[in-house]
Amino acid sequence: MNLNGWHNFFVRPTSILPIGVGFLFIYEGSNIKWYDPVYNIATGLGFTFDLHNIIDLTPNSPLLISNTPGDMFATFRYSHWLWVEDEIWVYAEVVCSDKTHEIRLYRIKK
Repeated sequence: MNLNGWHNFFVRPTSILPIGVGFLFIYEGSNIKWYDPVYNIATGLGFTFDLHNIIDLTPNSPLLISNTPGDMFATFRYSHWLWVEDEIWVYAEVVCSDKTHEIRLYRIKK
């Protein structure tokens, strides 16, 4: 993926989720203007049919940031996405308002 839009500092893959007709490509990135972009990482979403050509579904802003951001960090990173029955479970490291980090489980119902 290109280094532009909200992820102009770096982009890296984090998880691939099969969805029948293709794959959701979950990626992480950060912006050069964010405080400490090496650690202040957000999560975006793409789609691919073949794991080679990726369509960025979130080019203008991240899909996910911490729901407990602090005044400097909004980190949502190292996520792993998997199907568990009819739900998508997302494990991710997120920042807390006191600048500590914790692993959380998010469950998305189908």
